[in-house]
This record gives sequence, C-alpha cells and structure tokens, in this order.
Amino acid sequence: MQYLRNTNKSLVLLCMLASGYGILLVYSAALSLNYSGPKTVIMQILATAAGLIAALVIAKFDYESICNLWPVWAVIAFVLVFLTYTPLGLNVQGTDDTAWLAIPVIGTFQPAELMKIAFIITFSKHLVAVREQINRPLTVLLLILHGAVPILMVMKQGDDGTALVFRIRESACSGDCHKCSGCGAAKETVTFTAKNPIGARRGELVKVESETAPVLKAAAVLYVVPLVLFFSGYYLGFRFGGSPGVEYAG
Repeated sequence: MQYLRNTNKSLVLLCMLASGYGILLVYSAALSLNYSGPKTVIMQILATAAGLIAALVIAKFDYESICNLWPVWAVIAFVLVFLTYTPLGLNVQGTDDTAWLAIPVIGTFQPAELMKIAFIITFSKHLVAVREQINRPLTVLLLILHGAVPILMVMKQGDDGTALVFRIRESACSGDCHKCSGCGAAKETVTFTAKNPIGARRGELVKVESETAPVLKAAAVLYVVPLVLFFSGYYLGFRFGGSPGVEYAG
C-alpha cells in the first residue's frame, strides 16, 4: 500500500488520458472502416487496463536489473517476429501485412510492439557501452546496423498496405487565380496516404475516392480532442500533483 501511495498519480493520470485518446482514435478508425467498433473498444480498454497494471508492477523492479537481461528480451522479440514469417503468422482484416500471432483466449498479438521495447533496452545498453567511442566511424556504423535489424525485420512482414498519393488541388476559380488573386491555392500539391488493397504500383492509373464525414470526424479527433486533453491534464496535474517537478512512477 505504501508503494501505491508513493506512486506519481499525476503521471498515471496522464498515461490514462493518453491511452483514452488512443482508444478514441482506434474506435474512430474502426467505424470509418466498418469494423466492429464496440468490440474493438472493449478489447482496447481491457488491454489498456492490463498494461497499466503491468506498468505499476514493473515499476517496482530495479530498471537496471531489467536492462541487464537485454539478451533475453532481444531473443524473445527476435523469435516472435520471426514466427510471423512462418505459417503461424496472421493477416488481420484491413491490412495486407502478416504481422500478428494468435494467442488463445486473448486473440491476436503483434510481436513488433515487443520488438520496440526490446530495441529501446538493447540500444540504450549499446549506447552506454560505446559512449567513450561514440565519435568513431566504426561505432556509428555498428549503431546504424543495430537499428537496421528491427527495422528490416518489420519491413519484411509486408507492411506496405497503403499508397502515397500526390494530388494537384485546383483553386475554386479553376486555376485562374491571376484574375482574382483571392484564394492563393492554385496548383497546390496535396500528399496523403490511401489504402492499396489491389497492390497498385507507381505509374499505374487508379481512382481514389474519399468521404467527407470521416474526414471531419478525424479532424475533430486530431485537433480538438488533444487540446481538451492537454488543458485537462495540465489542470488536473497542477491541481492534484502539487508543485511542478520531475518524478517517477517507481
């Protein structure tokens, strides 16, 4: 109980707000793609609760002990990601990459998420080990190779289900802005990503469609919600967290 009383409650609250915002984004994406929105949200809430409990438990341990086990985390992450290349790898609806594994009762798990944690631990240990030779070309090369391993392994899963689209947006006056000089948006290049289920390649002619409602919803989520959460988190942190300072959950 003393451990829970000493836990930085403001930090935990901010983590919960960030997780809540993430769940909202997932729900919005699920609705726009006609997936099972409520089921997705419930799974995300349960996963968030489990993650919060795990974070509180892990914070009880000495981080140096966790980092000293970096070979274990590296091997586990490597093996799990490697399994996605085998028949055990799954393709989740709405994606074209084989990056998931099936877990009984729980559902699916994406090993690349564990790879991120393993990379943070191993790369930090690597940096500490070579901090005295950080300016040497060989040291920099080895650090680049260290970072390239997880990147290439994730890329091999085939996470290329979107296409980068360039569109020339005409102005409201059909590009004759020199006649009115009112819009200032003539021949503006718009870059965005789109789903690419047919595997279209550069140079091929395709038709890209978009709906207005999902765009407006996404704009509200991306621009309005973060502001509300920011000011709410700032107020709650200042109100219940005391004077500003740097503290740790453990």
